[in-house]
Amino acid sequence: MHYDGQTWLPATSGTTQALYSVWGDSSGVWAVGQQGTVLRYLTATKTWAAASPGPGVSAALYSVWAQSPTAVYAVGATGTIVKFDGTSWTTQTSGTMANLYGVGGDASQVYAVGDLGGVIQKLNGVTWSTTNTPAGQTLNGVWSTSPGQYVAVGAGGTVLRSSGAAWVTDPVGSGTTLSLNAVRSGTGTPLWVAGDGGTLLSFAANKWTTVTGGKAFTLRSMYGFSATDIWAVGDGGTALHYDGTNWNPTATGATANLNSVWGSGPSDVWAVGDARTIVRWNGTSWTAKPLIDAAATTLTGVWGPDSTEVWITALTNIAMESHAIHIVSGTEGRLKISPLASLNAVWGSNANNVWVVGDTFAGNIVNNAGNQIVNSYNLPVVMRSVWGTGSQDAWAVGDGGVQMRWDGTAWSQTAVRTGQRLNTVWGLSATSAWTVGDQGTLLVYDGKVWTAAESGTRNSLSGVWGAVPSDLWAAGSAGALLRAQK
Repeated sequence: MHYDGQTWLPATSGTTQALYSVWGDSSGVWAVGQQGTVLRYLTATKTWAAASPGPGVSAALYSVWAQSPTAVYAVGATGTIVKFDGTSWTTQTSGTMANLYGVGGDASQVYAVGDLGGVIQKLNGVTWSTTNTPAGQTLNGVWSTSPGQYVAVGAGGTVLRSSGAAWVTDPVGSGTTLSLNAVRSGTGTPLWVAGDGGTLLSFAANKWTTVTGGKAFTLRSMYGFSATDIWAVGDGGTALHYDGTNWNPTATGATANLNSVWGSGPSDVWAVGDARTIVRWNGTSWTAKPLIDAAATTLTGVWGPDSTEVWITALTNIAMESHAIHIVSGTEGRLKISPLASLNAVWGSNANNVWVVGDTFAGNIVNNAGNQIVNSYNLPVVMRSVWGTGSQDAWAVGDGGVQMRWDGTAWSQTAVRTGQRLNTVWGLSATSAWTVGDQGTLLVYDGKVWTAAESGTRNSLSGVWGAVPSDLWAAGSAGALLRAQK
């Protein structure tokens, strides 16, 4: 779309690939996107034309910025950095395999920011290297407010500042925990930051001011029983119920974020979340449930084989120890799983075959002569979700677009279809499954291969569910609720 001073008008891009970033100044106008797509706007003809970044560049490009007409940089998945020198694009060695979501700087310095706890890559002449970075959240954008002064923003309301050397956390604080995605300023104008949920912040007089937004909640999980009975849960104790016509809020009584929802039937729904929160729906209202496990802090996943039994994955206040909490007819037990910093999801094919996944880990909880045994498997990345069709067929998905499949004997990795983090996998059968993730990622499985599909949003997606393949729902950040019908 192009704004002419009065109206936004559509323009023909010449590609069907998703486009993630656009940059324009005296150096020209550039746009970048999925599968290494680079477009350049030709002012003479007022048209867009493809500008190949060179052979071998197929990773998604998430950001583009020009230092000068002969130094245009684009960054993307798996540490990809390409540079335009006024004639052609060449690939540069980034020094990282992290996804890079933002690039920017000034006449003397260029920075790229992204995943892996907020990686920041600094260009020193012709070499990229990792700079000192406060450990923490993913960084999505970077900007130079004035020569030699830089700001980076990211998930969890993160704001970092640098004077060209070490990066430090902004002591003022942004005042939000929502993801911050872009940062910009003009000459003599305040610094502006935009983020999830319509968040718009302005920095002036040494303080941040929320201008608008910041109210939309993230939906983190979905589960249902029919096309007219679906639940979605998320931030601030939010629980929405779909009755076939409308999504209606229900009062859970919880104020903490709800991370996972599951139910054995329409009158028995469980939701778990931060601050040891457990609430249960009885068909009419939600009731809080106590948790005996004193070490448990954040509850990340919930699943059960029937109404009398439920499994809950939990982070704890014990270093490198997570818990799988097992509640049977009101009696609570737990399995300690170490050394494990995070345990993110749970699913089982039956009461005697339960999978939990987390920090480069998959654990199979089996019943052996009345004793619960955890068979452990090392996986390549942090796994975020697990689902399957039976004891011989399960999927786990996680960071970097990694998808792993269990065949009853071992886990094996399938071809990576995206560099984005995958947050949830779910399906209806062995030939009909879906996984969703960051940046609106949607992958579809037909029983043979996973293929990318257009979700229609760039909000992160954390939940997916449907009664039939022809009627699916997905939910995510900024209150995103998407429906696909055939």
